[in-house]
Amino acid sequence: GDKSCRTAPPLVVDRTSTKARRSDLEFHVVYNVCLSAASGNFKRLCAELTTKTYAGKSAAPALIDARASYDHVTINWTRPVETNGPILRYVVRCSCRNRSYAAESNASEFVVDGLDSNTSYWFAVAAETGNNAWSIVGNWTSDILVQTAAIRSSRIWSTNNEMWYSVVGALFITLCISFIGAALYRRQRCVSTVCRRE
Repeated sequence: GDKSCRTAPPLVVDRTSTKARRSDLEFHVVYNVCLSAASGNFKRLCAELTTKTYAGKSAAPALIDARASYDHVTINWTRPVETNGPILRYVVRCSCRNRSYAAESNASEFVVDGLDSNTSYWFAVAAETGNNAWSIVGNWTSDILVQTAAIRSSRIWSTNNEMWYSVVGALFITLCISFIGAALYRRQRCVSTVCRRE
């Protein structure tokens, strides 16, 4: 957020100059600017101007951990110690197709999905500061290497087995029904207490 209003040391420029530049101000701070023309010991003050410096590059967030599944990775981080301005969003960089993802300004976790199983990916996080008209991406965390789990093939094997068990079960039920039907048919062919042998 905004810092308190600050006062910088005076800046003296040549009398022929029509503009002045300072490079020692802090990021995203409100300053009161006042121009005075001096002639001998007499100083004439003009109207005071209030302005705010742009946001600067944020320090890097601190990565906590990264948890991997077979098709997604969950990244966790903490807020940077020095942001140099309001955080607009976090940027999550992934080596998957060289893509970047945007997370909310108050987020501390992001899930990157649609990944391949048993594959290594690099991730990094940075905070983007500024406003809706101007912004800058801050320093990146160190890249973290994460490998997704290799369980997709076992899931397919399990699914195929379930299909095989279903087929076997259906055949078994069909045979049982046929056996019961045949037994009932033979019982109906019995005459009194004597049954004809078929």
